[in-house]
Amino acid sequence: MKKFANGFITVVLISVFVFASGVNLFATETRVSSMGGVGFFMKDNSNIFYYPGTINQYSGQVIGELRFKENASSYTIGVNYPINDNSVFGMYLNRPIAIGVPYGVVQEVVLDHTTDFYYGMKSATFDLGFRLSAALDSYKDRDTVTKESAHYFAFGAGLSSEKTDIGLLAEMPGVNHKEPGDYEDKWSGFNFGAGARTFLGENTKIVPVVNFLMGSSKAEYDSTSANNDVEYTNMDLG
Repeated sequence: MKKFANGFITVVLISVFVFASGVNLFATETRVSSMGGVGFFMKDNSNIFYYPGTINQYSGQVIGELRFKENASSYTIGVNYPINDNSVFGMYLNRPIAIGVPYGVVQEVVLDHTTDFYYGMKSATFDLGFRLSAALDSYKDRDTVTKESAHYFAFGAGLSSEKTDIGLLAEMPGVNHKEPGDYEDKWSGFNFGAGARTFLGENTKIVPVVNFLMGSSKAEYDSTSANNDVEYTNMDLG
């Protein structure tokens, strides 16, 4: 049997958050999540994942995250190394990601964490930043000769100033399951996103935030039976 699926998702989120603060607040990624995911509305070192240009504001930092015991993504380690006064290189190991792989395509490999590389540079008017992310996982059963693989690649870029941040994202995840007899299941996708925010006011901050995400995916399931081939497509907007 052969099945084929296409999916398309568009999400537009516009939010406004108001908080009173006279100083910049900094918190770890885990703490930001525990506060309800308000990281978009505050200046924080975890913002570099969404707005790569902000890495220039955290040059010289070393960051560590501890999460849950016996969890493959239980820790994240990152460093923002200053190359000189106007540029910085960053590397983050084991950063969690959320990728919705369809159920049943693979059983032994996962796409739940990635390694990030950053480069940031300053100019007279704004800060520029880039992010390259990659993750690979593989599995092979020597008895059944079953093989599975997973990959994730992403590229991000951003512009940041004292009051405004803009970020762009493109990501390409995929998984594959192979068994003897030309049996193969696979899934792949492509996502594109953009976000922007600006800090208005002095003592009381008004922070408009706009996020946009658009993606498509394709799953294909094969078997040795060629008599009941079925194909279908679907499209979702939301």
